[in-house]
Amino acid sequence: MTGPWKRANQEEQKEIRRKEIREAALALHGTCSFSEMTLADIARHASFTRSNIYKYYSSRDDLFLSLLRGEFLSWVMKAEEIFSVRDYSLKEFSHIWIDLILQYPLLIELLSLSLSQLEKGVDETSLGVWFRINKDGMSRLNRVIRNLFPRTEMDDIDEFLVLFLSQMTGTMPLLQMDNRQSEIRRRHGIDGGRDYYREILCQAVESLLSPWLPAS
Repeated sequence: MTGPWKRANQEEQKEIRRKEIREAALALHGTCSFSEMTLADIARHASFTRSNIYKYYSSRDDLFLSLLRGEFLSWVMKAEEIFSVRDYSLKEFSHIWIDLILQYPLLIELLSLSLSQLEKGVDETSLGVWFRINKDGMSRLNRVIRNLFPRTEMDDIDEFLVLFLSQMTGTMPLLQMDNRQSEIRRRHGIDGGRDYYREILCQAVESLLSPWLPAS
């Protein structure tokens, strides 16, 4: 029995180290974007050597992909929790759906890196894990929406989810403007601010879904 206990303990210690590295990357994100962050920066923040990090993650992109998986699963589980409570109208759904995704800015930022960077920088094994998690998560989100609007086709919901996430990667920066940016835009007659763009997103969700909802 000694052997298995030893192996289990070693794996537990490895997961503790992986968590420390992920937390260091998240803490650094308060001062720079993921695209600017280096593995050396993360190593210093975690009090690791850069070579030590390679024992737990094969590259910076492998680490970011791990963060992406965690954020994505958290979003999916939260959506399942929120929308299992009761039925919602399309307008109610759109506002709650947008307020939920706005709690996950890291997810949107990491998704925006996925195609342009992460998928090019990690091995096929890691990508395979992410693709399986992504496919399962999207299926779960599909069920969430179909339970609310049961006459909607599954393929239409899949299309909605893809379009929605694509839209969010472009819109999220507008929801994260600081006060100085918002004030300058206001002085120059440009609509802005979090509430303004939040409402636009809510309307976009309604517009995307409404053509696929059968007439009652």
